[in-house]
Amino acid sequence: MPLVMERVEKVRKMRLESSDARTRLLADTPTVFRETYNPHSFVIVPSTSSENREYIPMGFAGVDTISTNLNLIIPNATLYHFGILTSWPHMAWMRAVCGRLKSDY
Repeated sequence: MPLVMERVEKVRKMRLESSDARTRLLADTPTVFRETYNPHSFVIVPSTSSENREYIPMGFAGVDTISTNLNLIIPNATLYHFGILTSWPHMAWMRAVCGRLKSDY
């Protein structure tokens, strides 16, 4: 993993050279993000979904879940938001308006 270690070393060096004292303190942990935001709960939605599904699969997740770039999240969403997103009218709107990759959503 030489390329990864090279990138980590660049982060450490950048942090040491920063004018911000808090950033310099983080030079000891170059593999840790400086800013993190983990909402208490969120609705997780896949970026793409098959055209063969009646509904796009969505679900609730919490602080113990880390989403990837393959998903979208709606932070602090409620059952109200979830209900609208999983409703038949919303799916009809998706089929009519949203962009597609091949024939998938």
